[in-house]
Amino acid sequence: MAQGRELGMTAEVPLAFLNPKQQESECNVDLIRKDICNPCALRLHPVYTLALAGEAGDDCSVTPDPLCKTTSWSEWSPCSASCDDGVRVRTRLFFFAEHEQRCSHITLQEKDSCILQSCRRFIEQNSEEICQEPKEEGQCGGTFPRYWYNHEKQKCERFVYTGCKGNRNQFETEDECKRVCVPGYEIEKSSVPNHQLIDEFGAGEVNDGGDPVPCEMNEWTPWGQCSVTCGRGKKTRTRQIKVCSMLLIDIYSNNGRIIRNDLKKNQCFWISST
Repeated sequence: MAQGRELGMTAEVPLAFLNPKQQESECNVDLIRKDICNPCALRLHPVYTLALAGEAGDDCSVTPDPLCKTTSWSEWSPCSASCDDGVRVRTRLFFFAEHEQRCSHITLQEKDSCILQSCRRFIEQNSEEICQEPKEEGQCGGTFPRYWYNHEKQKCERFVYTGCKGNRNQFETEDECKRVCVPGYEIEKSSVPNHQLIDEFGAGEVNDGGDPVPCEMNEWTPWGQCSVTCGRGKKTRTRQIKVCSMLLIDIYSNNGRIIRNDLKKNQCFWISST
């Protein structure tokens, strides 16, 4: 028995505007719809429908005002942020700028969100370039303590950031500066109180090496002022943890050797927390 195969052909279905004076170029649409049909089954399978310009296409139900004619859209601008969330923009212009007020209903700018790689990954991938940038204090009137990596001296130094402009070589803490820019640097956790162990980008990490104990905490303080006057900054608030339980307290000497080990009962002490 001979095996047959399904044959297909393309059929073009002409379309037209309801307004016979309308032009294809004014609405940027294709007036030919192409369908694939199977002559054996006499069935039509649509391939695509009309492609409109823009998100919803221009309104072709009305005759455009010739005085409001615009240029084509520009290319999308680069993303406004080098990492995390940003915005990109594209624009167009009127051919007759003197009629701008009359044509105020025409959109001349479109915005779209753009999400790039996370700032954490960006810093990791660009740390060598960031750490070679010069110190820039900015151009505003604020006074915010920051640290920058002095590539010539190969160390992190303190400076005052004014709150805007500047570059990427600025860090809120000396430790953060060292983690990003000093090769092979690792924080000595034994030299930092457990409750102050904060990872590279702000998330708290507590590891006291012992079993959890019951804690009582007081209320949070009000939020402090933003660390910058413009752009993205940080606000902090603090509270204290009051630990009242039977605690085994190891007291260390400077070289880390235990010099006293006491069992304290029902004694309380305060630990600051941010």
